[in-house]
Amino acid sequence: MFLDSTSLKNLEIEHTIKDNSFKGSLLWVLDCTSTSMGSRLLRSWLLEPLLNAKGIGERLDATSELFSSLSLRG
Repeated sequence: MFLDSTSLKNLEIEHTIKDNSFKGSLLWVLDCTSTSMGSRLLRSWLLEPLLNAKGIGERLDATSELFSSLSLRG
């Protein structure tokens, strides 16, 4: 899915509307990754959301498994 510049601005994915800063944006709130590669992957997931139901379901299943398993998160 392609998000146009107006959508990106209004959703405040990378920058806030108020002062165009990174702090306070959706990416700033969600990015608790420990590596640069993880941060880039999260950014790409937010900027290019999936379109097909199978891919969305697989991603949700993986997220659910990580959330419910403390040992996997470690």
